[in-house]
Amino acid sequence: MFCRFPFYYELKILFLIWLVSPVSRGSLGSSMLYRKLVHPNLQKREDEIDRMIARLQEQGYNTAIKFGSRAFQYVTNLVMQTAIRVSAIFSRFVVVFVGLISICTKLGMVCTFPS
Repeated sequence: MFCRFPFYYELKILFLIWLVSPVSRGSLGSSMLYRKLVHPNLQKREDEIDRMIARLQEQGYNTAIKFGSRAFQYVTNLVMQTAIRVSAIFSRFVVVFVGLISICTKLGMVCTFPS
């Protein structure tokens, strides 16, 4: 209903800040407006507000768990793929290295390795 009113939420927040700010207390009737209108409505809806906060807290926790598990899964897959690639490269290196040693041996060369 009010969401079509331009800047409704921004004006509402500014109004609430004005009502509770210490600068405007006792002046311009802000404390009276707060005590007579805003505070009673907040008290009436306190349980509803608490339930909404608890629900949002639970949703935030669930979202953090979901994204955390996705990130863990991504990192795990990345590590496994890297390990597979490194082992494939290492096995090719070993095959080439063994081939070079056999060629050296056939040619009568002595293979020495740096220590």
